[in-house]
Amino acid sequence: MKWFPLKRRLLPPRSSNSQPADLPVKFGDKYDEASGQVYRETYVSIPSGNDQDWARKRHVVREQHEKDHLGYEPAYGAEHPKTRASKGGRSLQDIAMDTVLDNIANITLEYLESLPSVLVDRIWSEVNQSTRMSFDVWKTFSKLLQNRDETTLRTLRYREAIESPRSPLETYTSPLASMSFEFITILSITTAFNLRDLVKLSEIPNIGVLEIVRTSGTVQCVVSDRVVRAWSLAAVNDGAFKVLRILRLWNQLDVTGKSLSYLKDFPALGVYDVRGCGFNLRSPTDARLLGWKPTVDRSVLNVLHAACVEKAIILRENLGLDPQPIRRASAKQLWDGAKVWKLPRGEVAAFLTRDETSSPGTPRVAEFSLDLNRLSASADRVARNNPGIRGNFRAYFWETIDDYTFEASRMKMTWEFQLYSAYARLGELRNDRDLLRAGIDIGDQAMVGKELINSVPVVSIRLGPTSPELRPTSAGNGSHKSTYGSAMASNNSYSSNRIASHSDFNPKNLCFIRVEVPLEAQESAATTLGQGKKTKESGRKRNSFMSLAESKRMKLSDVLGSFL
Repeated sequence: MKWFPLKRRLLPPRSSNSQPADLPVKFGDKYDEASGQVYRETYVSIPSGNDQDWARKRHVVREQHEKDHLGYEPAYGAEHPKTRASKGGRSLQDIAMDTVLDNIANITLEYLESLPSVLVDRIWSEVNQSTRMSFDVWKTFSKLLQNRDETTLRTLRYREAIESPRSPLETYTSPLASMSFEFITILSITTAFNLRDLVKLSEIPNIGVLEIVRTSGTVQCVVSDRVVRAWSLAAVNDGAFKVLRILRLWNQLDVTGKSLSYLKDFPALGVYDVRGCGFNLRSPTDARLLGWKPTVDRSVLNVLHAACVEKAIILRENLGLDPQPIRRASAKQLWDGAKVWKLPRGEVAAFLTRDETSSPGTPRVAEFSLDLNRLSASADRVARNNPGIRGNFRAYFWETIDDYTFEASRMKMTWEFQLYSAYARLGELRNDRDLLRAGIDIGDQAMVGKELINSVPVVSIRLGPTSPELRPTSAGNGSHKSTYGSAMASNNSYSSNRIASHSDFNPKNLCFIRVEVPLEAQESAATTLGQGKKTKESGRKRNSFMSLAESKRMKLSDVLGSFL
């Protein structure tokens, strides 16, 4: 049988202009002309085994959730963000905005500077309300928005916690280094890293807080006196740690009192927190000889907060004002969307000593945002249960307020709250002179409400999990409250927590504080030594702190140092 002629008769003749028949191809499908197959391509990202691009990874900000959580309400007459219509087609502007957000990681500072400010504000708002935020994106917008007359706290701080790091420490620290001090870095490490990488942390010039915590039940590299000595050598030889104010080393048994002799080389160090380390009963005495004030208060932030109150009292006395008792609300978690305003540096002292702050026994009720009836009831309950406190009822009443407000805000605190706030309080005590000496342009004092905050942007990164011991547990952990009397009354001063004997403290809870900038402290010590020689030669004797205060006006740094 001859098949070929039959096939030619059955099949229609082909034409060069004929088109292929329509195939049931759905949207997104592809057609292979060679094989005639219809297929669809799907790209599946494979999880990376490291965090090489952690600074570009997006994460959720949830600004509205944070705002609701902290209890902030929009001001009367404030404009609410416009929501997109649920019906009808999307506007071209919305489509263009989505395209910009999808490519937000590629936007540069130069591009943003060429856009109208209204458009930049909308892009920034959309980033905060979506999952497009990353460290690189924040850094770009922060450079542009932080110096505006009207900005928010989000442009001055950034936080991120990487609970399970998968790369070497250098992968995370490289983006955190800024040679021009565009921001201050708070670095918290709660997991294991190579000991050599820990020593190389001195290569981060803008590190302001370094926390290394050895959590219970984990195997980690142990920081020792040798590591602290290596850091001190880097500070001397390479000019490292110019803005390091807080060094927290917890549960590092190989860090002992020997490390105290290395701290003099850190040009800005003000807090050496060594809870759970290998210090002994002699360490407080050695620390005092080196210019440090030991404390066993479990809340360093409370100690620094109390020092700020004492500073305000002393400033009032130096200005010839009545050193009235001061009531100052405890530090609290601030919403990232809170408005920031700038106070000229020359007006900071007047702001801290204004009568509104120094009203005797008057709380700043607006900052509590609580029902005073409930607070009064709590105070009455304390008075009924403790009849012997009626003579000092006011102190117990406001102590109850402190405890109440702390418990109300404790669960709202983010992991970096205490470190961030302590860094700001040291800046308030020093007027940021240590940052000026490091060559940083600090500008005017940044404020949120009535609270002084860090004027230089701060980036907080935690590598590792947040263990329960790192969370604030109770307001009673610290003995320092925010109500104080005269600066000369030792019973009301925060010096009450001074270590008096070897039997009243646990060396495992030691922390060392130095309010003065180290070089200024050395000059002050030399001046005091010279005055002591002159006093001895002339036979003059100073019997007490009170007589010294009456005979001459002391320097602020000397008084603050004597109270710690």
